[in-house]
Amino acid sequence: MADMDQPGTLVLIMAAAVLAPLLAYGFSRWLAVPLVIFEILLGILMRPDVLGWASSG
Repeated sequence: MADMDQPGTLVLIMAAAVLAPLLAYGFSRWLAVPLVIFEILLGILMRPDVLGWASSG
């Protein structure tokens, strides 16, 4: 079941929300990349098992 009992979960989600626009701004100097691309990539990196929302068996 998905729950947010781990104290670092909310911090990780908030950090990704802050990091995505900063990455988009930083990379915009060389390549025009939409913000949503960084949000998707960070979402893939912070998959449910990293956040502790999924268990293996």
